[in-house]
Amino acid sequence: MAPKILIVEDFEKLREALKNFLAGRGYEVTLAPDGIEGLKAYAQTVFDLLILDLRLPRLNGIEVLKKVRQTHRGSKLPVIIISGAYKGEPYREQARKQLGVEHYLEKPFTYDALLKAVQASLKPAETAAAPREAPAAKPAAAPPLRGKLQAKPFDQVLVEVMKKQMSGFLSVARNGEKKTISFLAGAPRWLSLDQGEGNFGQYLLTQGKISLQEYQAYEARRKAAGGQDPTELFVKMGCLKFEEYHRQLRQWAEDELIGLFGWTEGEYGFQAQAAAAAGPAEINLPRVIHQGFRRHFSPARQGQLYQEVARRYLALAPGFYEHQMLLSLSQAEAVFLDAVDGTKTLLDLTPADPDDSEEVIKGLQTFLVLEMLRLSPEPVSEVPPAPFPIREAAAEAEAAAKAPAVAEEAEGFEDLAGDLSGALTEVVDNLKQAGPAAPVAELKPAAEAPVPAAAEPGASEADQQRRREDELLEFFEKIKDKNYYEIMGMTPQTFDFSRYKSRYFELSKKFSPDKFLMSSGDILAKSEEVLTRLATAFNTLSNVVSKEKYDELLPKKYPVLPGGKAQDKMQAEVAFQSGLAFLEMEDWDGAEKSLAEAAGLDPKNGDALAHLAFATFMKNRRSKTVQVKANELLTRALKLKPQCAAAYAYRGTLLIQEEKYALAEAELSKALRLNPRFRHALKEMKLIEEHKQKEKKGLLGRLRG
Repeated sequence: MAPKILIVEDFEKLREALKNFLAGRGYEVTLAPDGIEGLKAYAQTVFDLLILDLRLPRLNGIEVLKKVRQTHRGSKLPVIIISGAYKGEPYREQARKQLGVEHYLEKPFTYDALLKAVQASLKPAETAAAPREAPAAKPAAAPPLRGKLQAKPFDQVLVEVMKKQMSGFLSVARNGEKKTISFLAGAPRWLSLDQGEGNFGQYLLTQGKISLQEYQAYEARRKAAGGQDPTELFVKMGCLKFEEYHRQLRQWAEDELIGLFGWTEGEYGFQAQAAAAAGPAEINLPRVIHQGFRRHFSPARQGQLYQEVARRYLALAPGFYEHQMLLSLSQAEAVFLDAVDGTKTLLDLTPADPDDSEEVIKGLQTFLVLEMLRLSPEPVSEVPPAPFPIREAAAEAEAAAKAPAVAEEAEGFEDLAGDLSGALTEVVDNLKQAGPAAPVAELKPAAEAPVPAAAEPGASEADQQRRREDELLEFFEKIKDKNYYEIMGMTPQTFDFSRYKSRYFELSKKFSPDKFLMSSGDILAKSEEVLTRLATAFNTLSNVVSKEKYDELLPKKYPVLPGGKAQDKMQAEVAFQSGLAFLEMEDWDGAEKSLAEAAGLDPKNGDALAHLAFATFMKNRRSKTVQVKANELLTRALKLKPQCAAAYAYRGTLLIQEEKYALAEAELSKALRLNPRFRHALKEMKLIEEHKQKEKKGLLGRLRG
């Protein structure tokens, strides 16, 4: 029987990748996305191995492992910890001594390291049941990769080789030219020109790096070698230093690959080989793909891409962190990526300037191919964390340089622990029936953890943490009675969105909850509240409609921004007024979002629910499901406010859609009795009168006939 492995990891792509890898080697794998689900899975099945992330939603990995260790069968269960947040020997040592964990893998880790840890963790009999290599029977051969570029563009061929991690040689030919690219596990390692023009010597000659005499010597050596490219000759002749030689060689190979994106006809074929040879300079494939689309992505394909994804929401994906530093982004692309947050569609993010718009669409093709962005039919709230430290972009780095340096502090395990939810309590009770083992000692932060290089001279980690907490509490008190402009140090008269945005990102970074994981629960809660208020202020003033409504309300009802429930009430009113403005503009999507926010902040607002029902219905009036949802919202609105004219009017609209004109007229009449000047009800009544006149004419026609 194959060993059973439970993987508890919140990052979906990594979770699935680990499952596919281990399942392909004969193991039976179960997945859980958070600590609670992990404990539920553990309670239902006897596992041979637990692979556990530490930073998990709902219940962190330390608490999960403590509960597992308190059961009889879990006291000796092999565990492999995988973590990108807690790195270094002190953490590995604590995990080994206090939690009985022998294998501690720091992200990113290799498949080989994982497999060795799995095999070492399992008993010999279990390891034998799941051999390292695939079963002896050979899998069916993959279909050959060959065809014509007219049917499959070169970029699609290249991406297929990359994503399937193929090793071997890809040949592309047209009109007497032939280029061959060597691949190793999906990465291009070298390019050779078997036929046609354009060798490395010609490239250097056109770049002015070599003389004609030096080029002739190179050509003579190349012909004498039977066409084999003697590129190293330029180092031997003293034309290039060794480092410059490699840089120029890589640039030439990448430019040749980029040129293949423009081949619209020809043939391609891939010859598989277990380990294709590497060239003298590794190729930057993300750059090749990016520049290839930038130079050769046709207008027709641009239009097709835009039509397909214009109304989809864009969010960052794990590939963003893998590839962003390998690309030379234009300003339009950088601004575009900076604005991607999971809550905006491509339509929202597309620049107004036609040239910038074209750059963004070309760049988008790269971002999707490299899985830097993902598409969603609905807004996305979760953003994958960076798996490694990343230096800030130029603009943020400049802002950070002006601010006093704040050292990042090493995090310990003890503050990860949280209160157990009701769902966990039930699971833990079931686990305890198996009988507890010896209690596990508390895992303390490592005293020997190194102080980060950015720490202030002479300041201990505890001193730095206290200073951060003091700054947070001071800022928390400072913004209690501030309006959305004052929070960022501005007034309506001095408002500048560019500076506002920079200030928002600066403060969000400074007071991020990640900085206070070692602090008390009260401090952490204040950090989260500060971030919520910053985000609400930014979202309100970054939208033209909501900013206008906020400016209208601010001096009349709220000279300063109140705190607590009063603040929510004001924001609900801003959202409600914004929703009404969007309804006037027939922007159903904007109306639905604003009115949903208003209803969420003020659940007793019957008018907000009524208008939300209408916006929801108008977004997709042909859908029966949407009609049912809209009717439910109108019913709730009338329960909250029995004299709600909007609810009766919109009920009339839904009944007209169902061609129930008599019932619709009755509902619209109720609306007009409550508000005789309600324009929507007057408009719908006019439609009913027109319908009556048509019916009357039809009846007269039939009588006369």
